[in-house]
Amino acid sequence: MKHSVSLVSLFVLFLLICGICASAAAAEETRTFTDDLGRTVELPVTIDKVIPSGHLALSVLIAYDPEYLASCGDGLPANADRYLPEVAALNLPKTGAIFYSGGTVNYEEVMQLAARGADIFIDVGQKTEGIGESLDEFTRISGIPSVFISQNSLAEIPSSYRKIGEILGENERGEELYAYMKNWIDTFETGMQSVNKTTAAQINVIDGNNYYLLGGFNEDKSLGYQSTALSTFADNVIAAKTPKGLGDIYGMETVLRIFSEKDPEYIFIAGSPEHRYFRDFLSNSSFAGLSAVKNGHVYEIPKDCPYIWTAMPFSGWGICGMIWIANILYPETFNYDAKEKVQEFYQKMIRYNLTDAEYDALTNVSVPASTPGPVAGVLAGLAAAALVFVRGGKE
Repeated sequence: MKHSVSLVSLFVLFLLICGICASAAAAEETRTFTDDLGRTVELPVTIDKVIPSGHLALSVLIAYDPEYLASCGDGLPANADRYLPEVAALNLPKTGAIFYSGGTVNYEEVMQLAARGADIFIDVGQKTEGIGESLDEFTRISGIPSVFISQNSLAEIPSSYRKIGEILGENERGEELYAYMKNWIDTFETGMQSVNKTTAAQINVIDGNNYYLLGGFNEDKSLGYQSTALSTFADNVIAAKTPKGLGDIYGMETVLRIFSEKDPEYIFIAGSPEHRYFRDFLSNSSFAGLSAVKNGHVYEIPKDCPYIWTAMPFSGWGICGMIWIANILYPETFNYDAKEKVQEFYQKMIRYNLTDAEYDALTNVSVPASTPGPVAGVLAGLAAAALVFVRGGKE
C-alpha cells in the first residue's frame, strides 16, 4: 500500500514538474519591450521577419541581415539592384506606411504576411500626434505587435539603431552601429566648436521657375530636423515657411532676391537625372554673380545611391552626407580623406564596397568649378562625370 501511494505521489510530482516547465516555456515565448512612445509591447522572444513601415524604417533595417525583411514598406530605393543586391533579390511585397502624409497600409498584404509568420511591425521616425493610436489599430487589425522607434534629433540616430538591434536580438550589431554613428556625431560637435559657421542654401527641386528650397529651423524643429545635414555645419539662409515637405516653393524672382540679399557662400543642389537641376541652376546667368558660383562652391548632392546623402527624410544615411559636407566646408578642421570615410560608411552600413570609380562618379559634379569661367568649367565637367559613371557602372 505504501508502495502504491509512493508511485502515485511520484506521478503527481511528475505532472507538477511538467506543468511548471510548460508554464516557464510559455512565459519565455514572449518578452516585453517599451517603445519610444512609452507603449509596452509583447514581442516574440525570437524575431524572424519584420514588416517595416515606409522608407525610413526600411533604411534603418537594411543595416541588419536582409533576411529579416518580410516586406519593403513603400518600395525599395532607386538603384537597389546595384547597392542592395541581397535585398533586391528577395522580391519583397509592398505593405505601405502607417503614418505620414498620404501614407496607407496594404492590409491585404499584411494579413498574408501574418499568416506566413511575420513577427513584428516597426515604424521609425519623428513622433507625431496620433501615431500611438494608429499603431494600436494596426495591431488590432493584423494581430502583429507594432513598435515605434524615434528619430527626432541627430542625437537619437545612434540609439535608434541600438534599439532595433535589441528588438531583433542583434545586440552586437546594434552596439557596433551605435558606436560608429555616435563617434561621428561627437566628431562633428567637437569640430564645430572651433569654427565660424559659413552660410549655405540647399535646393531640392527646380521645376521651371519654381524652386523648392530647404528651409531653416522652425521653433518646433519640425523642418529643422530634416535640414540637419546642412544646418549642423552652416547657417541656412532660407527661413522655413511650412513645417513639412520637400521644401518651401519659391518663384524665380523671390529666389533671386533671397540669394542676392543673403549671398550664401555655398549652395547645395539635390541630385537629379542627368544632373538636370545642377545644369539648370548653373546655366542661368542670373545666378552668375553669386559668391558661391564665382568661387566654385556649388555642389550636387549624390542621390539614389541608394539614398540621398543628406537624407530626406533624415536618417542614419544623413551621417554619410555630413561626413562629406563637413570636409567640404571646413577641410582644415575635418581633415580626413572624404572618399575613404564614405567608403567606410558604405561598408559599415550595408556591407557594400564602394569603389574609387563609383565615388568619383557620384562626386565629380560636386567639386569646385575651375577658374576662370566657373560655370562653363562645371558644365563642361558634367560630360566627363557622366562618362566616369558609365565606366564605373560597367566595372
